[in-house]
Amino acid sequence: MVFGPYPAISLAEARGKREEAKKILAAGGDPGLAKQEAKQAKILAINNSFESLAQEWHEHKRPNWSQGYAVDILEYLRKDVFPALGKRPIAEIKVAEMLAVLRKMEQHGVLDKLRKTRQACRQIFTYAIITGRAEHNPVTDLAGALKAPKQKHFPHLLSH
Repeated sequence: MVFGPYPAISLAEARGKREEAKKILAAGGDPGLAKQEAKQAKILAINNSFESLAQEWHEHKRPNWSQGYAVDILEYLRKDVFPALGKRPIAEIKVAEMLAVLRKMEQHGVLDKLRKTRQACRQIFTYAIITGRAEHNPVTDLAGALKAPKQKHFPHLLSH
């Protein structure tokens, strides 16, 4: 097994890694396979970040949307959701974290934008579940926790 190049990996570190490999071998495992699995898990965590899945979902859905709507949704996510949750693995995001992000939008009074962003996030989590990268959709639990934009039915009739 190779643990790394000499100046980057000290002799003491290499000995420690050798001991770990011996323990894995003694337990009947394959240290090379364990190293590969750890590397794959790291790559998977990066590819399963909320932002990367949102981008993938957006690319998948964009052909069905108008150009303006596609731009708006991506802008809402970039401005309001990615700074807080973008780098997080999607499967680890909790209801309270989603609520905190969406509450900031609610406090700014942008309720229509909030509704569209919540809808997009719900769809992103659903996409993650369907593709086997998450097991729970924390956005569905937020249905009654946020303010809804006020509907104005037939406003053109009321202005007379």
